[in-house]
Amino acid sequence: MQDDVIQLSLGVEGVRVIACDEGDGAIEVAIETIVPLACCPSCGHAEIVLELAWSLAWDMKQIYAAPDRAEAAVRLQQFYDDADESGLIEFVELVRTLRAWENEILNHFESRLTNGYVEGITNKIKVIKRRAYGCPNFHSFRRRLLLACG
Repeated sequence: MQDDVIQLSLGVEGVRVIACDEGDGAIEVAIETIVPLACCPSCGHAEIVLELAWSLAWDMKQIYAAPDRAEAAVRLQQFYDDADESGLIEFVELVRTLRAWENEILNHFESRLTNGYVEGITNKIKVIKRRAYGCPNFHSFRRRLLLACG
């Protein structure tokens, strides 16, 4: 007896779910990637690319752990060199963006201030606005905002 196979799209490009009826009441479910992993340009191993990307991402996190602007500048320059040397297109493009905003990024280490709080309130307002579709008037919408955001 041939297995019944159902393929579902998750709405995520390059990913699908495959469910197989084994015939004995058991259903086997697998998530499959359609797009293959990128391979290392020099040797062709996908594991090396993942390890390298993980290492670069960790190095990026360590920049923000720097105690002052000078140390952050040193770590940022080291990240630039490592990312350029890796040859991974995504990180090379990231370096280009970081270089354009380098002064603003390094300013964070002088005051340690961010606009995260304001971004959070803006996001909260947008969510309430989306959920309040059909609110009878502006006064009700304003009350919802004040209640949620203080």
